[in-house]
This record gives sequence, C-alpha cells and structure tokens, in this order.
Amino acid sequence: MSLWLFGSVWGIMHIVTAPLLTQLVGVKLPKTEQTEPAPDRHAAMLSVTVDGRALLDGYRVVLETELKALQEKDPEINLQLQADRTAVFDVVAKVMASAQRSGIGKLSFVTVQ
Repeated sequence: MSLWLFGSVWGIMHIVTAPLLTQLVGVKLPKTEQTEPAPDRHAAMLSVTVDGRALLDGYRVVLETELKALQEKDPEINLQLQADRTAVFDVVAKVMASAQRSGIGKLSFVTVQ
C-alpha cells in the first residue's frame, strides 16, 4: 500500500511541477530565411503525364534510347520521376523499368502538393 501511495504522490508531484519547469527555461531560436536548394548538376526530370506520355526535362522522348544515352553521357545521373497523380500506375511502372534497363542506378520520386 505504501509503495502505491508513494508512486501516486510522485506522479502527482511531476504533473504539477512539470509545467512550471518548462516555463522557466527561456529559449531564443535563431531567425532563418527560406532558401532554395543548390541545383543538382547530375539530375534530370522524367515526368509521366495524365495521358501516359513520358517527358524528359519537358521534352517528349523515345524513352529507353534517351535514357541510355543520358546514362552513358553522365554515369552519376539521378533521374527524378514525377508522375501526375491521375496517371495509370502501369505506365509509371513501365517508365521505372525502362530506367532500370537503361542502366540508371539513381531514381528518386518527386511529389508536388
């Protein structure tokens, strides 16, 4: 019984004193400004449109041929895949498979809110 009472008193004491302790600590956070990320010179944007077209940096392409040429030109290329939210998943999966067959090892997904 006394252990239960001690635990209850200990818990109530923490519930009462915890808000007081957090109010005593003054924290001054630094002021920051929004910055743009540095451009990635080893990146290319591959978009999949609603109607299933593949666009590489905004231009319609023959997918595997262009991706292979891109990978040979820059082996460190990072392909950024952006698909329209209403695009058919099967088309997106085929685009990803084409990138893999082309030898591109870095693929990231871009989302837009």
